[in-house]
Amino acid sequence: MNPLFCTLLLAMVVWVQPYGATPCNAEPSAPPAAESPAPAVEAPSPAIEPTRPVEAPQDAEAAQPQPTASPEAVALLERLEARSADLNTLQAKLVYDRIQGLTGDKQRRFGTLYFVSGPPARFAAHFDRRLADRRIDKQDRWYIFDGVWLVEKLADQEPKQFFKRQIVPPDVKPEDANPLALGGGPFVLPVNMKKDLVLQRFNVTLVAPEKMDPPDTVHLHLTPRGDQRNEVTEVDLWYSNKGLLPVRVRTYDEDSENESIIALTDHKTNEEINAKLIDTSEPKEKGWDVVITPWEDR
Repeated sequence: MNPLFCTLLLAMVVWVQPYGATPCNAEPSAPPAAESPAPAVEAPSPAIEPTRPVEAPQDAEAAQPQPTASPEAVALLERLEARSADLNTLQAKLVYDRIQGLTGDKQRRFGTLYFVSGPPARFAAHFDRRLADRRIDKQDRWYIFDGVWLVEKLADQEPKQFFKRQIVPPDVKPEDANPLALGGGPFVLPVNMKKDLVLQRFNVTLVAPEKMDPPDTVHLHLTPRGDQRNEVTEVDLWYSNKGLLPVRVRTYDEDSENESIIALTDHKTNEEINAKLIDTSEPKEKGWDVVITPWEDR
């Protein structure tokens, strides 16, 4: 699979091996470390003051130790979960930065994100421009997840490329399969947060505002628990204070020193999204190389 596909998904999410899936280990090209744009937000709700994380009370009968999280971080996760219940669709402008720490390679891509909460949760990301070596090139690339299949559609290649990979078993019901849930699948859009899933897999800290943060946002820092396998060692999530919409997502892998940053602006919520934008059907016209990998052939 094209390495950009893997890292885009990793940047948008947290990789946590759903259904025995094999992680994408290929390394893509990277984007500039320029500061990602931040969206305008409405008037802030009451500020949440970060405090030093405290160890959650231990349950003597618990099979595993409880994660570390401050009461303020837990309260914010509860607000995010409640907000996600009211979010049916999300549309936003997208800037994706990819920085390969060991090689110094940097790239930035521009596009549009479309998200439908489901179940199952679905999304499409369309990139139409790429900035590399101070030059902007046109692109036409789609990355689509329909709840079962993951598609990479490269219309700017010759021949055109279409890769389709089944990442959810065929016998799993849509309401039971949610690979986009943070802590529940191979990648995540941080708009369908589930507090309990997050706390099962991550230590969570509410970070005090910093100079480089998007304006008027709250910032969560996540690190995988020791008993969880992940392809990243740090996850940072920024949400607008009012509206609690995702503004920025950062992932970092300490071993490879790779960093990915997704910035979302110009949010549109609960507006109808054309089903054709999240269509994973194979192209019928000539000129496409099509590769389909069903669950049993992975």
